[in-house]
Amino acid sequence: MKIIIDFLRKIGLLRMSKGDFQTGEFDNRSDLKTKKPNTAVDSGVKNSSYFAIFATVGGVMMLLFLVIAGLNFWFFLMLAVWAWFLWLIKKWIALGAFAAHKTIFIGIGIAFLTFIFMGISMDNKGDSTGSESSKKTDSSSYIINEAYSAEMSARNQFVDAETNTKTVSVWVNANIRMYTPDPYESVSIKNVELEKDLPGKVMLSIPAGGYSEKYSKNNVIEYKIVEEENMEPKTVLKNRGYLSIQLKANNAYKFDTNKAFGMSTNGIGPSKTFQYVGLKAEDLDNTLEFDLDIEFESGKKKTVHFVGEIDGAKFLEKGGVGNIEMKVAE
Repeated sequence: MKIIIDFLRKIGLLRMSKGDFQTGEFDNRSDLKTKKPNTAVDSGVKNSSYFAIFATVGGVMMLLFLVIAGLNFWFFLMLAVWAWFLWLIKKWIALGAFAAHKTIFIGIGIAFLTFIFMGISMDNKGDSTGSESSKKTDSSSYIINEAYSAEMSARNQFVDAETNTKTVSVWVNANIRMYTPDPYESVSIKNVELEKDLPGKVMLSIPAGGYSEKYSKNNVIEYKIVEEENMEPKTVLKNRGYLSIQLKANNAYKFDTNKAFGMSTNGIGPSKTFQYVGLKAEDLDNTLEFDLDIEFESGKKKTVHFVGEIDGAKFLEKGGVGNIEMKVAE
């Protein structure tokens, strides 16, 4: 009997458990009840989720890098580092050597490096943009205003002997003297504007002559750059300029000389002309503005905005001739 039982055990039909004989069928059912989960499969799924997370983080960071700093050496370097890291995670998973803590530590380090190189790229981009803009925008060291001034005056144009009527024109002149170490490429005056319009037909011209047209805020006076100094209108030396503009209101006012002076028109000069016309201080209050645009041979550009306040009371006190307080607006 013992020989038969041993034989059955060898072929797997019987085995002893807790002192009892069990058939293979019962033993198989017991195995189903106590079967443990497949940890290898679950671990593989978990490891793959780490790969997906770091792939997403890396993609978002590199997209942010591209938007903020653009394409540069540091961008491609970090792109290569992220690609290497994701390849390494895949390799570890395939070899069963994946370690979550080690992977997270390396991932944080690469993310930190990405932020550092993103900052470096932003600084470099700012420097290059700044250097480029410095070539094309103004710099206070690139223009030295030696002097700028303006004046307003009333000039007696002609007298009608029959009616003893004197015709008066109003002149507003602005002069700019300057020197710059960098030669000019182009110089122009534009956006000439009086806050209150002068009466009559107003012309914009250069006192030396050669340019005159009806005044509007859209007028542009473009000066020609010359190598040697000359007195021709609308020319400027390469690094030194004397620029003048003139607003002239022809035949702006008239007044009766007999009523004004109680005398003949002989010997009447321009002094107190505004008073003779009967203007009040507020009638003469005004603001003169214009832009001086300069482009240098180096590529730099500068725009200087000039503002002059016309004080009517001072003009009445000085008899119709006086300086305008000019300033360079910041």
